[in-house]
Amino acid sequence: MFQLRLAQQQQQQQEQCSDGGGGAEVVKWIETLQGLEKEKLNYTAALHLEKIRGRNEVVEREIASQNGGGTGGNDGNERIAQLLEESIVSLEGKVRGCVEEINEILEELRYAAADMDE
Repeated sequence: MFQLRLAQQQQQQQEQCSDGGGGAEVVKWIETLQGLEKEKLNYTAALHLEKIRGRNEVVEREIASQNGGGTGGNDGNERIAQLLEESIVSLEGKVRGCVEEINEILEELRYAAADMDE
């Protein structure tokens, strides 16, 4: 439903642009916004998966230690945990970056809407 409304808004903006309404920039911003939202969604999904993997890794290590698992492979488990944490931090940064870009575009759209109202 949301995408349908965005597509309708985009169509209206394109019509305004062809009528000399100056909406070419607005159309470009909306297209960019849609791309960023998709990118953010992908990063968010990947982030959730990495967090689940991290929790599973912790649980597996706890179970192994409770069952008297030896120290063999412990360095590998620590390395896996470290890589998962680095991945989580990286993905969080990418999500934040997308949110910042989305907010900048939304601000530009607010200014454009105010200009159109005048």
